[in-house]
Amino acid sequence: MLVTVDCGNTRATFALIDLNAVTWPQKGADQAWPGLEPRPPVFLSVANPLTPEGVDVAWQQGISQREQELEVVEQEVEALVIGSVNPQAAQAVEGWVTTYLNARRSKPVAVLRVGDNLEIPIINRTAQPQQVGQDRLLNALACRFRYPSRAVVVVDFGTAITFDIVGADGAYLGGVITPGVSMSLTALHERTALLPVIEPPRERVPAIGRDTRSALLSGAYYGFPGLIEGVLRALKREFDPPPVVVSTGGDTKLIEAELPPNTFEERVPLLTHEGLLLTYHENQRDRASST
Repeated sequence: MLVTVDCGNTRATFALIDLNAVTWPQKGADQAWPGLEPRPPVFLSVANPLTPEGVDVAWQQGISQREQELEVVEQEVEALVIGSVNPQAAQAVEGWVTTYLNARRSKPVAVLRVGDNLEIPIINRTAQPQQVGQDRLLNALACRFRYPSRAVVVVDFGTAITFDIVGADGAYLGGVITPGVSMSLTALHERTALLPVIEPPRERVPAIGRDTRSALLSGAYYGFPGLIEGVLRALKREFDPPPVVVSTGGDTKLIEAELPPNTFEERVPLLTHEGLLLTYHENQRDRASST
């Protein structure tokens, strides 16, 4: 078993992956990798701010909901791999491992952090590679294996909405960053005197707002699809043939509802976790070949 952890700005997500069930990509092969969808892992999500105790409660509940034996699962965990854009959340996850997980194991689990013990095996052609978030590179890495020899645009609907571009040669080329839905609504509240803070809409709303709250909901629900279309239109002009466009992230369904059909070739909810899995596997393979 491998536990991958994606520590984002709003939430941390965990995937418990059975390594024996993974179909690994062949090195140098020009064949699409199926990812994790054929065998979905145990998945759980914990809202920030994280605490070691809160992580442990969510972990135990997530395992029990799959009717798996907690003690057996925990003994079979080979390593825990963390990718993070949130240092405080990553620290809380490490605290959970030390305080709770290792206390129930016969030996400590190996904790590996991207950027520390693990390097993401992708060529980064941006002007300042060190500034690119780990989540964006992990998404790009997963797409490099899912869509070999094709240019890809990954749209990640998270705290920020990011567009990341993978070249046909598998290199990371750069991208676009815009505020996400929740961030935009929070900013409107914080930067004005009278606009209230509201939660993002979770279903279709009337286009004409009849009060302040409904006007904000309409702006969020109908405004972001237009933003997505505009950015994708500009990015597609940079490629011939057109790139593959895929989506991931928590607000995908909300925004997709008002986009034209077939805007995305595929929606891959666990794309970042696939990148973490591949990073772990490729680093392990490189170490084995160098010994």
